[in-house]
This record gives sequence, structure tokens and C-alpha cells, in this order.
Amino acid sequence: MFFKVDQKLYKINSDKGGFYEVYDSTLGRYLTLKNRFIGAHYSYKGLRKTYFYDLVQELKELKSTFNRALIFGLGSSTLQNLLSLNFPNIKITTIESDPTLLDINKYFFNKEGSSKETVILSDAFQFVKNSETTFDLHEKNDLVVIDFNLIGSEFFSEVFIGEAKNFLTKKGIFVVIFQRKNYLHNLELLKYVQRLGIYYNKVTLLYSKSKILGVLCSDN
Repeated sequence: MFFKVDQKLYKINSDKGGFYEVYDSTLGRYLTLKNRFIGAHYSYKGLRKTYFYDLVQELKELKSTFNRALIFGLGSSTLQNLLSLNFPNIKITTIESDPTLLDINKYFFNKEGSSKETVILSDAFQFVKNSETTFDLHEKNDLVVIDFNLIGSEFFSEVFIGEAKNFLTKKGIFVVIFQRKNYLHNLELLKYVQRLGIYYNKVTLLYSKSKILGVLCSDN
């Protein structure tokens, strides 16, 4: 993912997230967090090789349309952009705790937002715990995505698993991404997948380039 010709455009140490760096390469512009790739510009030539792209292709095979999505973690809006491109009518709400990322998106990734996209600046875990007062649960989502590359591991907790279903429609899909941190070899992950099976009738492993990407949960 990294090349000798890559030019570092920006670096900032955020109290909440850590070291963010923006690079330009022969493939396009991308964003790293603590030297890990966490997103790219929508014109990035290597977008088809990212796990974001693989996830969206998997979702397209499951459903022809999504109306509303709730995403925990902003990154460089890569997933948000791909969802908007493949599901034109989708309305997306993103929960992000780090205001630094809002500035990075605005100045380096041409992300001004749209009437169909909303970013809520909030601690994600507290947002979930206080869902009844912080979010309109009458407008539920048919897609909820948690990316452990962008948020903390506190979402392994039983509290979140139970509360997450409040955000979903009856036929909604809950996606957890954990590829980059190699959680598969962690006993905690195995217990997490088992707990998901208590709340969802169907828990399926997701794959990206023959590697485990995460899990997809639903009651269908």
C-alpha cells in the first residue's frame, strides 16, 4: 500500500485518535492512522483493492438497495463514498469522536457532505449507551457498520451488542470489520462472535482477498 514516491502532505497528532498522516501516491491520496491505511480519496486508483470495496460488493449481493446506514468511524469517508455510489438513495449517519478527522476530510478529501450524509461528533460508545436520547430510533437503519480499525475495542462489550439492535430494522444487517488488527487469533474475538449469535439468527464470516474481513449479522 505504501510506495517510495509517496509524498506526505500532512501530519497531526490527535489527542483522541493518534498520529494521522495524509499522503499522495501514484495511486492517489490516502490516509493513515499510526502508519496503518484507514482510507482513501474517492478517486484513489487502488480502491478496488481495499476492504471497503470488498464489503460493498458483498452487500450488493445481499440486497439491491439500502435506505439508511449508521457507520461508526469516519476515516476518510471511503466507505461512505462507496455506499453512496452503489446505493444512490441511501442516507448515511456517521458517528465520529475526533474533530480532527472532520478537518482532514474537508481539506484533503474534498468532503463537504450532502443532504443525505450526516456526521455526529460524539463518543461512539456513549452514543450507543444513550441511544434513546441521542438518536431518533423511529428512523431505524437497514445497515449498521462498526470498523475496529477506526474505533476502540470497547465495542466488544455486551452493552454494545445488545444496544446495537435498537438501531436496526427487523431485516437490517449489522457488520463488524476487524481485519487489520488480526482479531481472529484472539480468544476474545471467538467469544465475541459467539455472543453475536445470541442476538442474531445468522452470523456469517466475511472475507477479503481470502483473508477474514469481519462478520455479518442478521435475523434473516
